[in-house]
Formats: sequence, C-alpha cells, structure tokens
Amino acid sequence: MKITIVSSGSRGDIQPYIALGIGLQKSGHDVTIATHGNFKDFVEENGLKILEMVGNPKEILDSEQGKTMLESGSNPFKSMPMLIDLFKTHLGKFFDGLIEKLEGTEAIIFTTTTFQSYYIAKKLGIPSIAAYLLPFSNTSDFPNIFVPNPHKLGFIYNKMTHLMMEQLLWQPFRKITNEWLTKELKLEPIPFLGNLGGRNTDLFPIVYGFSPSVIPKPKDWNDSVHITGYWFLDKAEEYIPEPKLKDFIESDKAPIYIGFGSMTNRHPEQVASMVIEALNKTGQRGILLSGWGGMSNDDLPDNILMVDSVP
Repeated sequence: MKITIVSSGSRGDIQPYIALGIGLQKSGHDVTIATHGNFKDFVEENGLKILEMVGNPKEILDSEQGKTMLESGSNPFKSMPMLIDLFKTHLGKFFDGLIEKLEGTEAIIFTTTTFQSYYIAKKLGIPSIAAYLLPFSNTSDFPNIFVPNPHKLGFIYNKMTHLMMEQLLWQPFRKITNEWLTKELKLEPIPFLGNLGGRNTDLFPIVYGFSPSVIPKPKDWNDSVHITGYWFLDKAEEYIPEPKLKDFIESDKAPIYIGFGSMTNRHPEQVASMVIEALNKTGQRGILLSGWGGMSNDDLPDNILMVDSVP
C-alpha cells in the first residue's frame, strides 16, 4: 500500500514518524513522508521518500510573530491570538497543492499538527489514521494532559477536562478551518461543537506512539484506539558519539544536559550566559544543545560543551 505520513513541526515532531515509516516500509508498504523541505536529508538518509511541503517551522518561530508568541509564556489570552494569526498565515501555505501531490496515495497518516489531512483524505476518498505521541482521546481515567489535577478529583472531573480542552483548542480555529474546508476542499464545514478533526470520535483509527507500561490503555477507549509502543529510530541505539563528546563525558563526573529544542529567543547570548552562570555556581558540568535556540558562545568554559545534534 502507498502510505503518506503528513507531519509538521520541529525535529521532535518528525523523527518518531520517520521511525514509524521505516517500520511500515519493512512490512512491505511504500512510505512517503510529507513534511518541510529542511528535513529532506534526514528523511532520505533513513531510506524514505519525502514530499516537500511549503514552509519552514524554524523560520516561523524565528519571525517577529513567532518570537512574540513564544515570549507570551503560558498566558493563553496573549498566546492564543498570536497562534491564530500564525495559523492563518501558514495553514494555506503548508497544505497548498497537497491534494494534487497526493494523487496515487492509498492512505494518509496524520499527526496532531496536521489534523487537516483527515479532510484531505476524505476529499480524496482514501482511508486515514491518526498517529499521536500524547494521549488526547477522551477518557475518565485521567484528566487532559494540559489541565492540572493536584487533588485527583475523580472521573467526572477527568471527563470534563477533555471536553473543555477540546473546545478551547477548537473554537479559536473554527472559523479559519471551516473557511479552508469550504473554499479550498469544497467540503461541508465542521459543526460548531466539532473538535480537532474529530480527534475523539470514531471517525478514524488512532495509534499512540507510547508504551502501555507508561500509560495503560483506559477502559473507555474503544477498539479503534491502539497503543503500539514508542517509535524510535534504530540509529539512536547504534550511535557512536564524536570523540570530543565522548572525551568530555568520560573526563569527569556526569554532565547535565541543557537544551531548548525549537524554542527561539531574542537574546540567545543572555540565555547562554545565564546557563553558564548557573552551572558554575552549582559546580556542575554541562552539555549545551544549540538546537534552534540560536545560542552561541565562543568563550565557553571547560566545564561546558556545546553540540549541534545528538540522537
């Protein structure tokens, strides 16, 4: 079967799906990863084909709009309007021409960041499957992962947190999503109370890429929801560190890893200086991952090593 996995985001949003794609390919399927062009080498070096999508998430987060949103912190009243603006700006671009590019695909796998692909599959008349890394399906066993539960308030509270978060995540994007559905795909709009692509309904199967030993399958998840275990690349197990990294790790006590992933910052040098000061004050060694944070420091002390990427 010709399967296309559609994913958007940073490396952490792409790598698990490359691992999933490799597993599917070993089972005899023809797998393509539809994602940003900056991941082309990463996809192809793992033996998969890439369908290059418009847009670059690093450039989005590096933009004035992206940095302002990230700096708004955990205040949803500040961050949500900015997130909506980003969504409006980049939604159409990312999915521009995707239907034409997917001609011949027999099934689509989509992620939390590409739930719109469910509707593209619907338009094409092919099956789709959701592949998530976090437990989003509605359950009474535990609350929504974004909602605090300090006092374990019980199954009714748990259920309500899922319903609440569905609406908080859906309503701000309802208008723009429905405009895209009706104008671009010529499909019916999602109902007012509809959630993110029917995430918690029986519209499509869901596979979760985490271990049932970590999160056992809730009793109220039906047979269309599957917990498969983690999707890891074998390369991580075969990884041999560069000599300078190996020597640094073995030269003294275990270092502390410090990384900011894809989170950009207006003042990377200040952040780097703060990290260095904290390590020095506590007498610790550190491995600092540069990532997308843009941090750099030519005068790092001997107790800190900066690396670009480590599996």
